[in-house]
Amino acid sequence: MEPPQSAGNRNASVPFLRDDVCGDQQLEIRSKGIWDLGSAESFLHYELPLLHLQLSVIFLLTYCLHFFLKRLRFPRIISEILAGIILGPSCLGRMKEFSDTLFPEESKLILTTLSKVGYLFFMFLIGVKMDISMIKKSGRIAWAIGTLSLLIPLVTVIPISSTLIRTMKPDKKEAMTVVAVTQSLIPFPVIACLLIELKILNSELGRLALSSAVISDLLGIFLITMATYVRAAIESSLIVGLKSMLSTAYLLYAIIFVMRSVMYWIISRTPEGKAVKEVYTIFIVLAVLISAILSDYIGLQYLFGPFVFGLVVPDGPPLGSTLVARLDTFVSGFLVPLLLSYCGLKTNFFAIFAASTVSVLCAINFLILVGKVAASLIPALYCKMPLKDAVALALIMSTKGIVEVGTFVSFMDNKCSL
Repeated sequence: MEPPQSAGNRNASVPFLRDDVCGDQQLEIRSKGIWDLGSAESFLHYELPLLHLQLSVIFLLTYCLHFFLKRLRFPRIISEILAGIILGPSCLGRMKEFSDTLFPEESKLILTTLSKVGYLFFMFLIGVKMDISMIKKSGRIAWAIGTLSLLIPLVTVIPISSTLIRTMKPDKKEAMTVVAVTQSLIPFPVIACLLIELKILNSELGRLALSSAVISDLLGIFLITMATYVRAAIESSLIVGLKSMLSTAYLLYAIIFVMRSVMYWIISRTPEGKAVKEVYTIFIVLAVLISAILSDYIGLQYLFGPFVFGLVVPDGPPLGSTLVARLDTFVSGFLVPLLLSYCGLKTNFFAIFAASTVSVLCAINFLILVGKVAASLIPALYCKMPLKDAVALALIMSTKGIVEVGTFVSFMDNKCSL
């Protein structure tokens, strides 16, 4: 019986997978299946069958958990994260035979890539769905809540958190700083999804929360981008900081002026009442990927370009609605749940079980929660909003979700790659 082909043999038969291109890396992609007993016995040694099994197990466990948890009114995101935690090093992953068989280290690169691509397109679609005109329509209360709910935690809570972080071990300090800063931000996507789930998006309270979230999120992105320039200038030189700022300006010009003009040209080429041609959708998807590459190349978060790109897409038909219709099901139904489960897979509660780490983590989150609630509650009460609505608004503005999960996963992966 003929033995299964090795990666080297397959590479020799495929021009773009020759050994002089791939080097020594033996990436075995697919087996011959049940027709080759030698291959069938070890089919999990091949990347493609292993990926299929990983995805099947993750989604099957997610649906089983959600079947029971939805009766307790838990959102789907809880089931997706719990599925990853159960399969990860906090539970079943502690058994070496289980983790080495189903989730070997060399296979996690594919899951990481899929989850990051999903997060990238999720942020792009959020930009497409975000209505920037809300900022012009927002009243003083939305501006006050959106601004104060971001600045008060940053100005008052972060210094206190920094004092607590100094008491920790050096390897934990940077991670705790990321937690403190990330928790201080107000993510528009999380609040928008919550309002849709609560079915109050079109209520007066929902519109106020959404407007405040848009203002706060855009202000947070601006502050983080400026902090990136300052850090580059301090750690390298002033010239490097200026180059980074200039590169960002070029990227913004290309997206806001050049690509927006191209998208209006696409709209003009689309007959009224017809959907945008598929070739134009493919072009925009490629442009989103390129914007992510350029963002990462100039030292920004790789999500920066796709998010800004989404903001400049003309909303509604024919282009904005077509992009959402064609991408949203795959992104929100497959890639985003995979990101959340992957986060659970990376979570190891035993690594943070030290009393000092847990206490500092809880203290930071509690202080930021109090700061956010106060920053949203005080302006609302000052504008004579009913106490019940003001409390509800403050809690909505303190919601956390997929954006924080994606940020923490990106930070962890970046640290592991250094």
